Amino acid sequence: TYGIAAQMFSQPHLQVIILERDLQDALAEKLYREAMAGFALNRTVLRLPISSAVPENLPPALAETIPNLPAVRSGQTCAVVCSNFTCQPPVTDAAELRNQLTQQNP
Repeated sequence: TYGIAAQMFSQPHLQVIILERDLQDALAEKLYREAMAGFALNRTVLRLPISSAVPENLPPALAETIPNLPAVRSGQTCAVVCSNFTCQPPVTDAAELRNQLTQQNP
């Protein structure tokens, strides 16, 4: 058990940021459910209103990237998957998010 935990802990950390237009956004809820599906020790999911996606509210590694995304600037609900200091393009579909998560953490 400890060996499995150590192996899982050594995997690159994966962050999923869900940026939602408002609190009752159905798309944001779908993206959040997809991001939370299954257990992964190395995955963190952040869900933020777009208005809160400012450098002061984000981890340093994301503070330079997230506020400057075109989807964020236009106020569009989206999800961003980041790993190893690299972020994938934003997605607005749960199936696309599932594909990105599968590619990042098989």
